[in-house]
Amino acid sequence: MESEYLKSLLLNSRDVAKRYIMKLRLVNGLDPFSLNVSNLDYSIDGVPPVAYVDIASYLVFTHSFYSHVQMKAYKGLELYKYIESDIVVKVGTKIENNLIIFVGQGSFSKLAVC
Repeated sequence: MESEYLKSLLLNSRDVAKRYIMKLRLVNGLDPFSLNVSNLDYSIDGVPPVAYVDIASYLVFTHSFYSHVQMKAYKGLELYKYIESDIVVKVGTKIENNLIIFVGQGSFSKLAVC
């Protein structure tokens, strides 16, 4: 099922949409933006034990437009600021194709503070 996010990418940015579709293939085409909250695990058991270096290595060396330098300065990244500011209030996980999909729920009332 195509999410609204993917539809907007296809209309506005074909290159970004192409990269997004390539990432979706890793998880059998499952679009995180089309997941129902009832399909997510909100327990701590759904989160694997990982360190910063694991995440940085994965993002930099496999599927990201972030550079190694940007990842070393991760506190300057927008996502990090959202998490630190409590804008990300809930995180659910789903395992697909031996990969873990993280889906975050944000508090948009706090977004203006960032």
